[in-house]
Amino acid sequence: MSWLVVGKKYLKKDSSDIFEFVGMGSEHGTFKVLDLHGTATEHVFPHADLKLFRATDKAVPAKLALELATKLQMDVCDTWSLELEKAQVQAALLTNHSEMLVFVVARESLLDVSQLLFTNTHKIYAAGKIKKHGLKIYPFGSVQLLKEDLAKKQEAQQAGKVLLKVKSSGRQYQVLAGKVDIQKETGAIPAFFWIPSTEEEAEATMDLSSTVYQGWLEIPCLKARKPLQAGEQLQYYKPPVQTGRKKLKTTRLAFGKAGFVQPFKASWKGRSANSMSCCSTCAPASTVPALLWQRAMVEIQERVALAFAGGRHVPIPPALLVVGSDGSKYLKVRPSHGAICKLICGEAKCKEAKNPSLAASPALAKLHGQIQKALEPDQPGDDIFEAKDCKRKQLSKKADAPETVTISVNGTDVVLLAPKSSKTTDLIVKMEPQMMQAVFDMLAVDCEACFRELPKRAYTRSGKYRGKRGRSEEHSGKDEES
Repeated sequence: MSWLVVGKKYLKKDSSDIFEFVGMGSEHGTFKVLDLHGTATEHVFPHADLKLFRATDKAVPAKLALELATKLQMDVCDTWSLELEKAQVQAALLTNHSEMLVFVVARESLLDVSQLLFTNTHKIYAAGKIKKHGLKIYPFGSVQLLKEDLAKKQEAQQAGKVLLKVKSSGRQYQVLAGKVDIQKETGAIPAFFWIPSTEEEAEATMDLSSTVYQGWLEIPCLKARKPLQAGEQLQYYKPPVQTGRKKLKTTRLAFGKAGFVQPFKASWKGRSANSMSCCSTCAPASTVPALLWQRAMVEIQERVALAFAGGRHVPIPPALLVVGSDGSKYLKVRPSHGAICKLICGEAKCKEAKNPSLAASPALAKLHGQIQKALEPDQPGDDIFEAKDCKRKQLSKKADAPETVTISVNGTDVVLLAPKSSKTTDLIVKMEPQMMQAVFDMLAVDCEACFRELPKRAYTRSGKYRGKRGRSEEHSGKDEES
């Protein structure tokens, strides 16, 4: 009977009690049983009956202390208190939505969806005129408790999550948008969540505010901030998030033909028609004096905007900015890029053209020809002994090619980065006012010719279409024969 261990608990086949093994005698095994009050009763079984016992992990029935039983009641349990509060918040949110979602014309009434235009891309527009503060939209959906972590609360607020606040406890609940399936025509449109935010105050048509439901629950609300006209999208103003980092001031600098640098005001008045200006933040071009840098841990970003011939400033994407090995800055003049076409030809001409591009510009082809000619090595004299080394020189030509090339454009020496291939259409011009202006002046002449819609290319029939003509061609052929 070595499988019986003193202090372990066992179940007997014909009993519901839990037995604790005490010890083994010469003829009997001794067990004890505890009742609910902890009183022990001793039981003795002969060796023949010990085969009816098996080990168990069940707890011995015992009464709970009064203090513990009181502590674990539903009235004082945090879990069920939060569940009750969550249910009350959920009910208040839905009740508030059905009672207070109003469209105000002369008096409060239920939301008139005919005054709004909903799209399958989850956007809402005004279908007609709406008075200022005449539209109120409240959220609805399922709620979940936001954890008491302060960092997570701030992160949720910055992420634009819809939060409800219980004024008495200070706890916050996040509203999850209700599901809607437009194709299956099921669910409900969560209008509050279909209204996006914008950091441009001039574009905002709604204001984000809040209302207090029955004095205990704070619920967000979207209100029309101005009279709305038909076709205006509903979007609310959200101020930019302040990250705590210092923001560098924007310095606008004007470049004239003579190459001098002078700051100008935001109105940009008094510029000549042939001037070109460059707007840069933080780090200007090499000709601009160095700015006073902020202290360490300051994020520095560079933004460049160019204006040509009195036009508007065009932001230049980082993909078109190149830095040479010596730190010089270059502009990648890509003839098919929208920003380059808008800069050289003007915004008005680009809007009129279907696909604005300067790739077919004769001036561009002429500039590429000058670059290739400048990259050609000097032709050596005839020497029959150097015929075998011709292939070796061709292989090393690319490796020995200079990084930059200088060409003359309308009397101005222009420095460009040497192209990696003769097939490239980009001009990588050094960001000097005189150089860029010389190139832009030359390309601007071809704007109208390049933007003009050319006739479609005629294709030769081949394969299974060879020899087949349309009906109009057949009829015309018969007429000629007759």
